Amino acid sequence: MLFLSAREFKAEGTSVEHFTDEVLGSPIYGQVNDDDKVTVFKKAGTIGDLDDASDAGMLFGAIKADHVILYCHGYNNSALEAIHDSKMIETHLTGLGSNVQVIAILWASADKKTKYYSDQDVADKSAISIAQTPCVFLDYLAAQQEARGRGSGPEVCTKKIHILAHSMGNRVIRQACINLADKMRPGPPGFITNTWMVAADVVNESLDRGQPGATIVNMSSRVIVYYADDDAALRMSKVVNVRNGIVSYRLGHTGPRDLDNTERWVFAVDCDRFNNTVDGKVGHSYHVGGDEPSPLLAHIAAVIKKNKFVNPGKSVQEYHPRRFELQTDSKLWS
Repeated sequence: MLFLSAREFKAEGTSVEHFTDEVLGSPIYGQVNDDDKVTVFKKAGTIGDLDDASDAGMLFGAIKADHVILYCHGYNNSALEAIHDSKMIETHLTGLGSNVQVIAILWASADKKTKYYSDQDVADKSAISIAQTPCVFLDYLAAQQEARGRGSGPEVCTKKIHILAHSMGNRVIRQACINLADKMRPGPPGFITNTWMVAADVVNESLDRGQPGATIVNMSSRVIVYYADDDAALRMSKVVNVRNGIVSYRLGHTGPRDLDNTERWVFAVDCDRFNNTVDGKVGHSYHVGGDEPSPLLAHIAAVIKKNKFVNPGKSVQEYHPRRFELQTDSKLWS
């Protein structure tokens, strides 16, 4: 399992449990083996020379699948939990026929329920580090192109990059896109093929034109918001954010407040039918599944396969033509 981390790592070659909750100024890249041992890639070369010993070269060179999913975990998650969820997501999607490789984004969550407010601040700080990765990747692709011009470069990279974010991980992605847009105004359009926002712990107008989250939309070819009205964790989040002077429903609770204020490639998918079946009474972590993949992952696999938004069984036209209800029987999808 590959990772990029804004968390500090104590010592190379030891367990994934040696990630701390200290925020790094620049991300580190590496992989976690099946025994949870960590290898951090060394910075031993330069991107411009396409030295595979460089941290970026080793990360990108280790990607063999056609589709790359950057998975950003939520609040109150340890690095170990995030890695294991990433592995399960990759396993389930592969079992569903997707040629994918998941890279875990590890941000410096304190892994404590009592640290909700400080985790919001840490999420924004982690995003500064994480936002450097797309810049490095684009530099890497530019170096490949230059090398091809000299007749010595690899084949053109045709991999598709996707983002899957859960809960407060959506705050991390939102801020990372804002930081990237500041560096590369207005940000690389369509750099991300699909952004899947699950149980997003951000305000429900975040994706509106002119709002900070619009940077996610501008950089994505497609944005799909999965939400559930009976998500108990986000119901509590709405209450506790009053302390921050924010009185608003969360995006993962209602979906976008008004889809007419978003771009036409933003879709909302109601997951009320199964979120409590997958994640009990809380109904918040319904994106992975257990022995069987979550219906949400089955929908993601269908979107990857068809390279377009897939109607998940029921269009809620009375509310908006881009709002849908996910049916658990994929035979009903189109």
